[in-house]
Amino acid sequence: MLQSILSLLESNQLLLPTTTSSPQLKNISKTYDSTLQRISNVLSSPTLLQRYNNQDKSAINKAVKEVLTRHSASGSTIEWLFEHSCERLRMGERREDFDIGFEEFISGHYSLLLLCDHYSGLHGKFKRGAVRLVDGDVVELVNDVRDEMLFLAAVAFPDKVVEIEIQEEQPDHLPAFYMVPSAFRYVLMELVKNAVSKSLRVRITLETDESSDLIVKVHDTGGGIDPSIRHGMFEFGHLRGKQYDRLDVQTSYAAPPSDPLEGIGIGLSLSKILAKKYHGDLSIENNDEGGATATFRVCTNGNVIII
Repeated sequence: MLQSILSLLESNQLLLPTTTSSPQLKNISKTYDSTLQRISNVLSSPTLLQRYNNQDKSAINKAVKEVLTRHSASGSTIEWLFEHSCERLRMGERREDFDIGFEEFISGHYSLLLLCDHYSGLHGKFKRGAVRLVDGDVVELVNDVRDEMLFLAAVAFPDKVVEIEIQEEQPDHLPAFYMVPSAFRYVLMELVKNAVSKSLRVRITLETDESSDLIVKVHDTGGGIDPSIRHGMFEFGHLRGKQYDRLDVQTSYAAPPSDPLEGIGIGLSLSKILAKKYHGDLSIENNDEGGATATFRVCTNGNVIII
């Protein structure tokens, strides 16, 4: 069983490419390689699965602590995986059944969960919490985003004045929806941040569509979307800029960049994933009169299943 796990780790079947000419993607691939190597070293201990005592747990915790310096909250998931795996094997579970679950976690979901888990909770003063009914406080969430973005814009553009206007179609009749509030906040934060980096005037509108879903739009008056990046703007590492470069010069993804509006090239990608996770969607289109509009559709159907 160990050999099959190690072979799987060495195959590095992650969502990110293992061979690329992009220095940005090489940096993040290096980060994942380092993580997988640390996991591999712990799992390759010849006595780990035989006795699994406090000494082994200490070794695992040490490995997880190292992973935590780069992967924040996802370290707890890794620690749980090790402990739960050892317990399942000790209880006599068939190794073939266990391997299937482990393979799915490592080869299919690890990198995506790692990023989503961390970036949906980047803003530390807001608890990620659980999925709940957001009813009546959506405007408060939007106002929080506006206030924080105005603060960041003042730091980024000390000699300029940024305006962020909020318009509500029906202030007293906005639909309720089920979501982790910080996930909603994260998506909107990314959209407004992108708009503010291109335009000093930004407008956020809240309305509903024919299916009664909540439609959040972020309008800017910048130069619009460059046709050369349009086809892949929601792909990891596609957009120009410093992107993943920061990963090699900081101890945490959450370390503040020198420019508060500077990203690392994954914000739109994760925003799209989060929107779809809650049965919504995210799109960005150029405006005829100039600039662009990002549309965040939030599903308000209380009967959908959120996993």
